Amino acid sequence: MKSLTAVLLAVATLVTLPLAGCAVVAGGAAGAGAAGIYAGQTTQYYPSAYTPTLSAVQTALARMQCVVLKTDSEGADTTVIHARQGHMLVDLTVRNKGLQVTTVTSRFGILGSEKDDVIFHRYVQEALGQG
Repeated sequence: MKSLTAVLLAVATLVTLPLAGCAVVAGGAAGAGAAGIYAGQTTQYYPSAYTPTLSAVQTALARMQCVVLKTDSEGADTTVIHARQGHMLVDLTVRNKGLQVTTVTSRFGILGSEKDDVIFHRYVQEALGQG
């Protein structure tokens, strides 16, 4: 009886082990894909009030020859800008963080472009007189 239980346990383990491995691989792939979407997204803190920072963001977009497609306000302290640069989509969020501090989160392209993020934030700094 003990040997039959041991054999059944071994067979059950062998049958479920490959299935568990597939679940881990699928879960890992899904997790890696979700993480890849946010690669290249950059958040910078600026020692500047919300309104001048939003103006600097718009100046930087114009310098990079981006076309604004849509602007959404999420309350009085947050603006989300959707734009494109050629065929590349650009998403920006400008958020007031308090006394003279504003964050700007940017993502150029679907997976993000660090090079374009760096250039964009340099232009924002220059427009604010900080660069």
